[in-house]
Amino acid sequence: FILVETFFYLWINLSIDSKTRQVEEILPDVLQLMSSNIRAGLTTDKALILSGRPEFGPLAEEIKRVGRETMMGRDLASALMDTTKRIRSDHLTRTMELIVSSIQSGGELADLLDQTASDLRDQQLIHKEISAGVLMYVIFIFIAIGIGAPALFVVSTFLVKLLAININTISSQMPSELTSQSTISLSGIDEGFINFIEKYAYISLMVSSIFGGIIMSLIRTGNAKGGVKYIVILIVISFGIYFVGSYIMNSTFAGMLISR
Repeated sequence: FILVETFFYLWINLSIDSKTRQVEEILPDVLQLMSSNIRAGLTTDKALILSGRPEFGPLAEEIKRVGRETMMGRDLASALMDTTKRIRSDHLTRTMELIVSSIQSGGELADLLDQTASDLRDQQLIHKEISAGVLMYVIFIFIAIGIGAPALFVVSTFLVKLLAININTISSQMPSELTSQSTISLSGIDEGFINFIEKYAYISLMVSSIFGGIIMSLIRTGNAKGGVKYIVILIVISFGIYFVGSYIMNSTFAGMLISR
């Protein structure tokens, strides 16, 4: 039940974040088009309605909704502010507040829209430059968790198995009198210890993938929820490398594993 609820919660949140990113990417174009419509002599509500082109995706639907509400007699300012309740975007919220303030104060709305669109484009450009600058950190974390960690666990698990099997074989073949007089304990290693090592590798890979995905998302976007896709990729790759590597190690060096 918890897994199902968690899946739907993450799915809904990721859908919301995807919608927000789409809106923020096209928002400068919408503002620029609305400004051009106002300069062409259209009223604010008409300019807004004509800005709702189909290629603008989710924001076009909100613009059409605002147009229908204003045609039915609702105040334009309140209809615009209601769009911020349906789309979680700080950029959209600040933009709508500026538009409403300009409408209420009678300012030059076209100039305000042009300046806002320019500022949003500059901010998007800076964000892309920052993302490109931290890409090396993301790649390093991905290689360390997705490739390096499972490879090390493959080798260490195989060495533990090899050591345990050989110690058990030597212990079983030594006379009891010699074993009791030896300064080094050669008592056999049970199967539970090897299983513990394998379970430790599984848990470590799972935990590393979860926190690694969260860190990668925080570095790139500043949002931890976006790390879900990285977590899934890391889990698939790390466990895939671990199981494939274990199979190759056991098949290649099978002769070194002395039967118990």
